[in-house]
Amino acid sequence: MKHFFITLGIMVSLPLFAQDMGKPVVDNDPKLTVAESLLLNDYLNAAQRNGIDFKDKKAIFVT
Repeated sequence: MKHFFITLGIMVSLPLFAQDMGKPVVDNDPKLTVAESLLLNDYLNAAQRNGIDFKDKKAIFVT
């Protein structure tokens, strides 16, 4: 019975460590989230952005 509760506790607590909400998450949606658009706006300087704001834009990254 002791092993059952230990196993149950581990299985319940594992999803709590699934994502760090402070970082952009991996998804297949081309529309940028608010966090992703802020990251790109801060990362690229004004000359690189050429006046483009990434809010509510779609992006494709090819690696």
